[in-house]
Amino acid sequence: MASASDFRPITTDMSESILLATPPSPRAALQLARATLDDKNHGAALLLNDPTRRYAHSSFVDDTGNAHIRLRIVGAIINSILSA
Repeated sequence: MASASDFRPITTDMSESILLATPPSPRAALQLARATLDDKNHGAALLLNDPTRRYAHSSFVDDTGNAHIRLRIVGAIINSILSA
């Protein structure tokens, strides 16, 4: 359900307690290693722009193959909490 539904604007006490780390400074961000696209790992942009996917707000666990971006991670976590 976390990958096939959107529970907004519903929240829970647990989801209200989500705190994300401060993003790195622009200088620190330049020092991060970039992920390399390959035949098996196309990145989240491909998943989000695929017109065949009805829902693009995926769960946050990496083993689903579509961990989410910072902008949408809280919503993905809330969907996961509420679907459980």
